[in-house]
Amino acid sequence: MHVAFVLDRSGSMSHLTDAVISGVDEFVSELRRDPGDTRFSLTAFDTRVEHVHIAVPLAEVPSLAETGYEPGGMTALFDAVAHTVLATDERLRGQGREAEKVMVVVMTDGLENSSTDYTARTLNELIQAYDGRPNWTFVYLGAGHASLAEAQAAGADLAFERGNAMRWQAEEAGLLMALKEANVVVTALDTFRAREMVDRFCRRHLIPQIDIGMVIKTKKERLTLASGQVIASIPGFACLRCWFLDDATLNEEARERPPGYDRNPGAPGDPQVVSMNGTLASEACNCVLDMVTAFSGGRRGVKVWRYDGRTGVLEQGELPSRRADCDACAEEALGDGH
Repeated sequence: MHVAFVLDRSGSMSHLTDAVISGVDEFVSELRRDPGDTRFSLTAFDTRVEHVHIAVPLAEVPSLAETGYEPGGMTALFDAVAHTVLATDERLRGQGREAEKVMVVVMTDGLENSSTDYTARTLNELIQAYDGRPNWTFVYLGAGHASLAEAQAAGADLAFERGNAMRWQAEEAGLLMALKEANVVVTALDTFRAREMVDRFCRRHLIPQIDIGMVIKTKKERLTLASGQVIASIPGFACLRCWFLDDATLNEEARERPPGYDRNPGAPGDPQVVSMNGTLASEACNCVLDMVTAFSGGRRGVKVWRYDGRTGVLEQGELPSRRADCDACAEEALGDGH
C-alpha cells in the first residue's frame, strides 16, 4: 500500500503546530502496526508545494518535527492535492505497480487562497476520476472545524466522500502528548478495540496501566451475568493481547456486539452498573496506591481481580504468561519509534 499524506503548513495552522506534529507522528505509528510493505509520502504546502518524503518505507519515516514543520504563508491546497495525486500515479505506473492500493490523506483547515494550477472545479474532477478507481481512497481530516458536519461539508467541496471526511481535533493529539507523561494510566473503556489501542500505547511508552472491564448479560429482563475485572497490565508482564484481546475477539466485536453494556441484543433498556463499576474503580485505586506507596509490601503483586456482581465476591487471580509471539509485547519500549 502507498499512503500519500498532504499536510497544510500555512499560517492558519500555526496555533496547532505541536498538536499536528504529535498527530502525524501517531498516524505513522499506527501504520507501522499493520503488516505489509507500506510506503509513505508527505507533501507539505503553504504558498508553495514541497514533496518532503517520496515513497519512504515506514521504518525510515522520521518525526514530523525533524522535517522543520513551521506553518507560515498562504494556502495552495488545490495544487498540493492535485500534484500529489498525479505524481503518485505517475510513479506507480512507471514501476508497474498501478494496481497497488493508494490512500490519499489530506489534513487542512480548508482555507484555500493561493493555488495557481488548479481550481476547485478542476480538483473536483481530478479527485472524482481517481476516487472511481477501486484501489484509490481519499480521506479528509478537517483541522479546526467546529463540527463533524462542517468537516464533511469542507471535504465534500473537494469531492471527498462524506464517509471519509473527519473532524481532526487538536485536543486528541494533546491528550496523547499528556498521556506520555503519565506515571499510571487507569482505563474503563467501552470496547475491546479501544482497550487494545490504549494497552499498546502504554506498552510502547512503558506506562503501567490498570484496566477495568465489566460484562453484563440479561435474559427476559433478569440478570444472568455480571462479570468484572481489574487487570494490572504492567510492562514486563503479560499484556491484554497476550490474554484475551486477540484478532478473533476484536473482529467479532466489530461484527456483532450490540451497543451499551448488555450483551443481550434484545435487551429493553440499559442495566444498572454504577455500583458494580464503583467496586472495580475502588480496587483500581488500591492498585495505583500500592504502586505509589508499596503499602502491601509486595503482597498484591501484578494480578487480576475478578468480580462477580451477582454474589459480590472479589477474588485475586494470576495473570497468564506472556506469549512469545505477541505483537503488542514486541512493541514494548518503542515509544514513537519504529
